Amino acid sequence: NHKELIDPALLRPGRMDLHIHMSYCSFNGFKTLASNYLGIQNHHHPLFDDIQGLLDKVNATPAEVAGELMKSDNVDISLKGLINFLQCKHNNTSK
Repeated sequence: NHKELIDPALLRPGRMDLHIHMSYCSFNGFKTLASNYLGIQNHHHPLFDDIQGLLDKVNATPAEVAGELMKSDNVDISLKGLINFLQCKHNNTSK
């Protein structure tokens, strides 16, 4: 997780040639996940605005977002569950 703590000998060419930056879930990433898991093809749903606002405030990994989206096949239930998850996460980080 912390590249600066790794022995430089392990980072020299031939040892570790690929560095991948794993970021938190962006709104565009969420839309891709929503399309894949819920079949939302037009990339818009009335709850998307709420989700975008929360993703701007909360650091959530793509795995966390996908986990919430997989909890129900019903689009509205799944998106409302994600909103609840993000709101709880926001409330816990605000304290």
